Amino acid sequence: MEERFYALVFYSGHGAAVMQKYLAEKGFSLRPMPTLRILSTSCSTSLRIPQADLAAVRWAVESGPVSRDQYRFYFVRMVDGKPIANPM
Repeated sequence: MEERFYALVFYSGHGAAVMQKYLAEKGFSLRPMPTLRILSTSCSTSLRIPQADLAAVRWAVESGPVSRDQYRFYFVRMVDGKPIANPM
């Protein structure tokens, strides 16, 4: 079975921490995850976003405290245990 999810990848650990706190205050319970090496080596933490929450999370993130140039959204598929990621 193919696993699918969205990843919010940050370019700094500080940005990840600030955004996770902000989203928690907005009522989102997003699971931190290690950043997939194919996505970045800059920051070790990303936020995993369920498909059902993407639109609401994306709106909150874009109006949040972290500058747009400090993060990126990806659609991730795990195929045979290997990640395939596409920027959004």
